[in-house]
Amino acid sequence: MSLEKCAGPIKLLLCDVDGVLTDGTIEIDHEGKESKLFSTLDGYGIRMWRQAGLSVGIITGRDAPCIYHRAKNLGIEIIHTGTFAKLESVLKIAAEQKLSLEEIAYIGDDFPDLPAIRAVGLGVAVPHAPQELKNAAEYITQRPGGYGAVRDVIDQVFNVKGIDPLTVLSEIIRIP
Repeated sequence: MSLEKCAGPIKLLLCDVDGVLTDGTIEIDHEGKESKLFSTLDGYGIRMWRQAGLSVGIITGRDAPCIYHRAKNLGIEIIHTGTFAKLESVLKIAAEQKLSLEEIAYIGDDFPDLPAIRAVGLGVAVPHAPQELKNAAEYITQRPGGYGAVRDVIDQVFNVKGIDPLTVLSEIIRIP
């Protein structure tokens, strides 16, 4: 199915962290503290998404404090960490949020994401994902993970829904 047909009903955007919200690099210092680099493009996109009245969540196999810090900074309240059973998390979140799978978009980059991409209304893969993910996805982002991939999806869904990002953004940064 096409992006135009799938994006209309979307109310919840779920995404993986490593390889989607980041470029997949995991930095661990000499004390064992993990850090990640996140894109400000994705951050503004997530703020716009939420300002437009839509929900966002994270499902990731890793469980690191920096994930919680970034989620808190962006107002993301749906957080499932430490799981590679991504579809199980999607189904649980759908039930908790009282949403159908058709109302959910999921962005992934590797094999644990494949069942979720296949199940949701709008499955999305990043360009560096394995071909199986790209084949299953309705949309492949133009930007790579960690460099605005999530923002790309948000911009595409806003376009299909007829949501003007400048109007939404003006509420956040006071554009006259």
